[in-house]
Amino acid sequence: MARALSEAMSSAVFYGVCAMSPEPTFQRDGNRWVMPPIPARDNCGLGDPYLTADGLATDMIIPRHLRDDDSMLAPGALAVLADSAIGFAIITRIERPTGMATSHLHLDILRPFVATDTSVLCCTGRLVHDDGNHYALGQGTVVDDTGRVVATATVGAVLIPPRMIRPPENDGQAANEVVTAQDWTSIHHFLGSESAAPDSGATTTFTSTPRLANKSGGLHGGIGVLMGERAMQRALDGSGPHQFTLVELHATYPRPIAATGGEVECRATVTYRGRQLATVRGELLDQRGKVAVVVDGTYIATGYASDTNVTLRSDDRTIAEGDRRAAD
Repeated sequence: MARALSEAMSSAVFYGVCAMSPEPTFQRDGNRWVMPPIPARDNCGLGDPYLTADGLATDMIIPRHLRDDDSMLAPGALAVLADSAIGFAIITRIERPTGMATSHLHLDILRPFVATDTSVLCCTGRLVHDDGNHYALGQGTVVDDTGRVVATATVGAVLIPPRMIRPPENDGQAANEVVTAQDWTSIHHFLGSESAAPDSGATTTFTSTPRLANKSGGLHGGIGVLMGERAMQRALDGSGPHQFTLVELHATYPRPIAATGGEVECRATVTYRGRQLATVRGELLDQRGKVAVVVDGTYIATGYASDTNVTLRSDDRTIAEGDRRAAD
């Protein structure tokens, strides 16, 4: 399989992901592709894609600014890895000049991931459908450095003919925004968000800077999901005492967001909250106030955030967690 995949890719002309200019932007060195500077990829610890027996793989060495205070990888960061890895796998398997823009991204998150400075995640992506004209679909699997599956992902791609592709508007500016990880003290600092405090009616403001850009100078699709996930977690944390774990994310991309330094808002709404399940929606607005990224999340209850005021009865009587027997 690896030989057939290698031969197919050798005959293809490689073009940039996310509506790049129609000149080739990737250089192949054996089974590895040397990527140009792409701020969001580089600032999130992504390496160059390389060929494996199962597809095209991309590694992520997890920087500190993508972890929570308890060293857990922010689950939305998986979208940065999946969007980049699977998007590249799609574009390199299509044997005609084309660009692409992500239409949607789906993540099933199988387990939380505790990261250290040496932790590595790998996403292997592959093309599973190409309609020969307008649309393609890719799938991928994210594993940790022991081979355990952390998440599975699907990426949809709108294919863009070269005549419709415009050159990047702030290519040079974006490339200069790749700086060292210690410049950001936390994930909220990295995303330019003003608060991480729980808030059930959360509207979180982020800064769409060039350091978060894709090659075309727009906000990277995976970063948009990460912003949505952060705002959604904030809203969920502020809506009650249960602790929830994110198990599924689905994002759609109605329109792009410029990564030129302007503020963008994410409105997060807890659409359902039960004792065992919660659903949350985040809408990321562009600088003009129009919906640009829509993120939906499914969460499973894993515990309680406090020992008091936990509603356990069907009649909505509120009791302390220590008094659970009274609810039987």
